[in-house]
Amino acid sequence: RASSPANSWCPSLCSKRRALFEVFAEWKAVLTPQPRSLFDSVAAGRALAAFYGIASLDGLGSFSRAELAAAGAVLGYLRLTQKGQLPRLARLRSTAAGAAMAIDAATRRNLELTATLEGGAAGSLLAGIDRTVSGAGARLLRARLTAPLTDPDAIAERLDSVGFLVEAEGARHGLRERLRRCPDMERALSRLSLGRGGPRDLAAVRDALGQIPAIRDAFDAAPPPALAASLKALGHHQTLVDRLTRALVESPPPGIRDGGIIARGYDTALDEVVELRDHSRRLVGGLEARYRSETGVGALKVRHNNVLGYYVEVPPQRAKALPEAFIHRQTLASAVRYTTVELGELEARINGAAEKALALEQAHFDDLRADVVRRADDIARAAGALAVLDVAQGLALLAVERRYVRPVVDRTLAFEIRGGRHPVVEAMGAGGDTPFVPNDCELGDAGRIWLVTGPNMAGKSTFLRQNALIAVLAQMGSFVPADEARIGVVDRLFSRVGAADDLARGRSTFMVEMVETAAILNQAGERALVISMRSGGAPPPMTGSRSPGPQSSTCTIATAAGRSSRPIITSSRRLPKSSTGSPATPCGSRNGRARSCSCTRWRTGRGRSFLRHPRGAPRRLARSGACPRRGGAGAARTGRQSQCCRPARARPQAAPSPGGTGARSAAGSPRRDQPRRPHPAGCAGARLRAPRRGQGR
Repeated sequence: RASSPANSWCPSLCSKRRALFEVFAEWKAVLTPQPRSLFDSVAAGRALAAFYGIASLDGLGSFSRAELAAAGAVLGYLRLTQKGQLPRLARLRSTAAGAAMAIDAATRRNLELTATLEGGAAGSLLAGIDRTVSGAGARLLRARLTAPLTDPDAIAERLDSVGFLVEAEGARHGLRERLRRCPDMERALSRLSLGRGGPRDLAAVRDALGQIPAIRDAFDAAPPPALAASLKALGHHQTLVDRLTRALVESPPPGIRDGGIIARGYDTALDEVVELRDHSRRLVGGLEARYRSETGVGALKVRHNNVLGYYVEVPPQRAKALPEAFIHRQTLASAVRYTTVELGELEARINGAAEKALALEQAHFDDLRADVVRRADDIARAAGALAVLDVAQGLALLAVERRYVRPVVDRTLAFEIRGGRHPVVEAMGAGGDTPFVPNDCELGDAGRIWLVTGPNMAGKSTFLRQNALIAVLAQMGSFVPADEARIGVVDRLFSRVGAADDLARGRSTFMVEMVETAAILNQAGERALVISMRSGGAPPPMTGSRSPGPQSSTCTIATAAGRSSRPIITSSRRLPKSSTGSPATPCGSRNGRARSCSCTRWRTGRGRSFLRHPRGAPRRLARSGACPRRGGAGAARTGRQSQCCRPARARPQAAPSPGGTGARSAAGSPRRDQPRRPHPAGCAGARLRAPRRGQGR
């Protein structure tokens, strides 16, 4: 998976199976068990057909029962969370198995594709190559980076688009400037389809669609097929753009209740209401001036209070000068108040103008939103085409800035990199005094496995990651940081570079390393690319020192960047050799099935098996194959006696001493004053013990 989900559903029965506890352990915080009926494939097929308004799903393609069950669960999730207002969903598509490079979670984390080990985006590969200028383009770039293609023809089409824009500098600059003016139409359309959009979402659709003619004009020469298909998918939306331009103001407010979203001249009735709402004081002043002129009373005033509303006020001595059209309302010592039919009608229009204006604008907004939703499919295709163009121009600009070259991706098993560079490390050091030193890598028939050794801080892990990242960039359709690159299609990518404990899942650092190594050994095929550092513990200590210093050359790191179906993972640790030369196998393994234990079994020339724990010396393996630390029938009860490889046997219970200390039982530790028996010849423990201070290795 490319990223962690915010919510995950599974059938309730699956969450209760012990065999799946390990699978769901990482998603436990976001996992919600659901009834089994929600994942019924037959019911899901009927629900999907009803949602898309078709009689049968056969017209959309052939889908397996598992695919229908998953799609039906997604539809059920949307109905539960959206409460009847479902978003617009694209038509179902079935992705062929093996269409994208398989990258497990550990490899994504180790290679820092989208986030660093600390969790931030800065310093990741995505941050180093992102040159997009729109939100949809950035999302598409992330999707391509997390799912590189495995079809050389499809990869070549993407590379043709990037190569065309690398050469056509004018088209690249013109396209970039016009895409910069395009809002995120994809997100705006999604909100409008859900009924949660606002006036600014309509303006985003208007502005983005309005840039389509200028984007077409940016291409002087005929583009390659992939770019030509994207330009065709942009479509023609001039009618909708003209209507939105006439209806909406240039910069509408965020909410409908704010008012002022419809432009003047679009609706005459709305213009009159808005005039009353916004210029009522001016209308009242004009009426006051006309009444003064008609009556000849210069002291006449039109005023307003919360009791009478609007009224005409004159001095008592001029009250007789008013005609009969003025209706008496109130007499005071200092003034006489009147009203007129015309003033009452004006007051009624002013009082309802604000509410009526909001109602008219709401009606126009709903009409415009419905028009956009009816054209949702065409608008969505245009938004997708804009994202494709944005990714192409961004990768072309990256290739020009960083001197990337076009790789050759074919169906061979070749992996030839000339002058390769790490894309992130090179970008971080751009403009500095020390340039990045390029490296070559060639994995072919002459040698499918490279073993890289060197001192600490020599750049071994950088070299490993750089070649894996070059493979990812090439198959996602990007130029690569190298002088020359030829890559056979990689179907699986494995990275065992660095590890940390996973205490939440009950795994130590050693256990994490072993699980990742086991995944590589069991899943790597002919076209897999594997990069791996040493596994199984720290580097061997130096003579007279607890741990090697930075200048030490004993930190030897082995890599298996091969294309073999059985890649070899080597370690810098000096492994003990037995007279039979048998390789190490997991503790308690039988018939090729390793048990859940972090021990290592060594077989000596005498036919005996000993256990090597991450902490502790070798222990003899009982006939049952059980680990002594895990207990169980047949487990060797040696305790501290395991530091010596004597055969396991029961020890008699010793009587406690007067001081309260004495020999423990067979499962405990012996007395400290008992002499230790030397290791027998050929024992693995004799070679695993570290040399004492002052002695040679």
